Amino acid sequence: MKIYFKLFIIFSIFFLCDSSAQDSKIAVKFNKHEYSLNTYNKNNVLYIPLKKFMECLSIQTYVEDNKVFVPGRNKKAVFSLNNPFVIILDQNKDDSLVYQLPTLPVAYEKALYIPIEYSLPYIENILGLKISFNKKIKVITASEKKEDVPLKSTTSVKNKELSITDIEYDVKLNGTLIRLSINKKVGTYKSSYKNGTFTFQIKDAFADKKALERKPVCGLVKKIKVENTDDQCTLKFQIDSVNYSKGEIIEEPESFNLVITLHNKKFAKKTTKNNTKKDKWIFDTIVLDAGHGGKDTGAIGTNRTKEKDVNLDVVLKLGKIIKENMPEIKVVYTRSNDTFVELYKRGKIANEKGGKLFISVHCNSTPEKPSNAEGFEIYLLRPGRTQEAIKIAERENSVIKLETDQQRYQKLTDENFILVSMAHSAYMKYSEKFSELTDKRMSTDKQLSSRGVKQAGFLVLVGASMPSVLVELGFLSNKRDETYLSSKTGRQKIAESIFKGIQDFKQFYDQQIESE
Repeated sequence: MKIYFKLFIIFSIFFLCDSSAQDSKIAVKFNKHEYSLNTYNKNNVLYIPLKKFMECLSIQTYVEDNKVFVPGRNKKAVFSLNNPFVIILDQNKDDSLVYQLPTLPVAYEKALYIPIEYSLPYIENILGLKISFNKKIKVITASEKKEDVPLKSTTSVKNKELSITDIEYDVKLNGTLIRLSINKKVGTYKSSYKNGTFTFQIKDAFADKKALERKPVCGLVKKIKVENTDDQCTLKFQIDSVNYSKGEIIEEPESFNLVITLHNKKFAKKTTKNNTKKDKWIFDTIVLDAGHGGKDTGAIGTNRTKEKDVNLDVVLKLGKIIKENMPEIKVVYTRSNDTFVELYKRGKIANEKGGKLFISVHCNSTPEKPSNAEGFEIYLLRPGRTQEAIKIAERENSVIKLETDQQRYQKLTDENFILVSMAHSAYMKYSEKFSELTDKRMSTDKQLSSRGVKQAGFLVLVGASMPSVLVELGFLSNKRDETYLSSKTGRQKIAESIFKGIQDFKQFYDQQIESE
């Protein structure tokens, strides 16, 4: 009886915990009808079941491979389980657009649940509806869009409806974020910098001058001045010109908000007796990361070639070439033998060793074997713009299933991508340049074709605070590529090609540092 009683208690706790995840009900109002949906609360983010929500809007979805397809007006959205990327397919265009949610869609009650606030703009876009969410009373309201009535030129500035209502500053290690709260769609915008003033002009916008100028400034911003005219709003930021490097404008995908990123100077010179550049930025350490390893074999070729073995051999050969030809450069391996190294530790090793370049080496593959897909490609850390790039990122990131603590990646993936992209944009031009130079060098090897430089969200690159790339050497699912990658001659030539790319990059890097 004691055993049955304990089991009863355990199952009771389980069901209680599971039901507590269901936050409450939420109302959906559409076409004079009102519906009720279950919600799921995770880390203070509210989720709703996508399929049932679409049914409330009289839209029939279909599911395939943990993906939910939402058809709309000449467009289609694709939401994927445990994948932050939303794909918008346009029937009138051959290409697709890919956006990244700040949080992942999750599985709950045997259905795909999406984060309400972050997902609604994409659904609104493809359906051609006006959808709003009142978080306080938990009501989603959908209606047919009405054309905006343009403001008459005689309308006075004072009577214009506010569009820019608030401003927030956030200081980061590599710069300052300025988030503009905007409650409706504004017109085009542009920015410029001159004599210590960063000017941001937005067409068809009207700002709360007092509210914005009253907010305390911080970071690179010393003062703000707001000017409203009949057809535009101008924000003038007086900034710390000594430490300012550049500014960028980013659109928040889940709202009309705009984010201005002001970057610190990345490679400031340090005045010394010899007036030399800051020692911190001398190109003296390269981190080589052999993908997979140990219990994680990676892809397996048609002739049973293991990806982990190819990656390690190429990395060790590359490291040897660097040591022989660039003795002044330190080579750091994230693994130098057949061991399993967790993704987060790879970036951690790179940072702790003061790496100036991080190269992660992998092999590609397709589900079908053998396949015609062939060639090498080089990836940067950014949201993938093609479905193919996302699939490859999903495959490489799937290694976390073998790790003991997968929660760390949940927190990582749930970060707002604006912060992630800002953290890496300081090194992006260097990552792009290395990719370009290495692609050119590897392309001289007639045994491997180039598939170009691409971009996707690889977790292994997120942790490395330095120029970082992921090289897919070729397809083990392709017989020709596999034969070359499994040969000592092929691996040696690949290592030599990557080394020549490093040589070219070091020359570019040193020139850039000298000119800063």
